[in-house]
Amino acid sequence: MRRPANTAWLAALGSLLLLPCAMAFLAVPLRSRSRQHPGAVLSSSPSPSRLHAVATVAPVQANPSTSSSTPQDQQQQEQQQQPAGDGFGGAHPIRLSISERARTVTYVATAATLGTFSESDTTPFGSYVDYILDDKGWPVLLLSDQSLHTQNIKANPQVSLFVQMPKTGKGDTSTSAALSRVTLIGNIVPVEAEELPAIRTAYSIVHSYSERLVESPKFSFYKLQPERVYFVGGFGVLSKWIPVAEYETAVPDILAHEMSRIVARMNGEHEAELRLMCRHFLGAQEVDQVTATTVDRLGIDLRVTSGELTDEYRVGFREKVTSTEDAKSELVKMFQEAWEREHDYAWIEELPPVIRYAEDILRKRG
Repeated sequence: MRRPANTAWLAALGSLLLLPCAMAFLAVPLRSRSRQHPGAVLSSSPSPSRLHAVATVAPVQANPSTSSSTPQDQQQQEQQQQPAGDGFGGAHPIRLSISERARTVTYVATAATLGTFSESDTTPFGSYVDYILDDKGWPVLLLSDQSLHTQNIKANPQVSLFVQMPKTGKGDTSTSAALSRVTLIGNIVPVEAEELPAIRTAYSIVHSYSERLVESPKFSFYKLQPERVYFVGGFGVLSKWIPVAEYETAVPDILAHEMSRIVARMNGEHEAELRLMCRHFLGAQEVDQVTATTVDRLGIDLRVTSGELTDEYRVGFREKVTSTEDAKSELVKMFQEAWEREHDYAWIEELPPVIRYAEDILRKRG
């Protein structure tokens, strides 16, 4: 089908996207339509508590331009185009590695639950603490010498620190059990004197209330040196011990501090576009509720509810994202593609890479 004139196209798009986003998208070549993605029909669940991990890769549509190639060439091209079965690694990963996700959680959060051993016995004692990270991802704590957890640490330096990804904003209705979390287990070690000036500055920037406390003789900085790291992706989704060396060398996602704002805006202003993505990218024709849960440099996570079942999907970006603006551009392209497929404009390029990484445990097996 012939592409409509730019002026007509922009007028139709205006109801969905802001004009600057549409103008940015004009620079992207229009692709022609492929056959509809045959993804499984969804039924949904009211709570993520029934989800369990799966890894289903959406089939990559054949491109007519390669129809004359040999079977060996086509197989090699498919291997290059498709993400790994679970979306991690491969030539084109669409999910962050577990280490990157863990490091992103500890990077975004600024408060945690510190577990120490009570001085009088071996009973664990939990308390709230603020923290920052050093270059290796070790938590740095500012503790009062009079606090009970400080007394416990002086008697036994073995501790744990439980960190959970903060909610995305006021409109975030997801349960806390659905949020990613990390537990670091290790020993409390002193902060070297040469590190103190930089740590004082960094800590007071993140926690403005501490500007005077960082110089107080009644407060001291401590570091948690991890010996074990445990990551949980959400209730019933993923849990795994991570090698400490992998955690220390992992890099937080570039969208870490922007993710909550982007997700909140998508859920608050772009529900119609998210539903179109479900219909044309996931093959979900009847959707009761769709919620964006995560956006990172590799793609977007969607929690899709239909009927009594809920599934979670990752839709990967086609282009490399190196900044927040790149991510916004890729999201606009996804919205535009779903809109054009909905209005039957011509597309021949395959769908974006998609995996279903968690499904409702009440789903009947065939």
